Amino acid sequence: MIGDLKPYADHRDSGLDWLGPIPSHWGLLRAKRLFREVDERSKTGNEELLSVSHLTGVTPRRLKNVTAYSTPSRTPFRCDGGQHSTLKADSVPS
Repeated sequence: MIGDLKPYADHRDSGLDWLGPIPSHWGLLRAKRLFREVDERSKTGNEELLSVSHLTGVTPRRLKNVTAYSTPSRTPFRCDGGQHSTLKADSVPS
């Protein structure tokens, strides 16, 4: 299948070092123009927790051995406004 693909004739500089040249008819948009933040809170707390990784993508947390940032009660916490959150001493996993 990939052998049937024809290369684009004209390219232009994307302006991004990590991306390099792009086909001249392509446009560039910032990700914030394509996506929106959704802040939807749990009603029951029974939803499955997910883990995001650049290696494995989005996977159920139960399939991972994630201990950093977990609390003894397994209650997730969140950071607001781009600030780092600090766990209280009694909630740091041992």
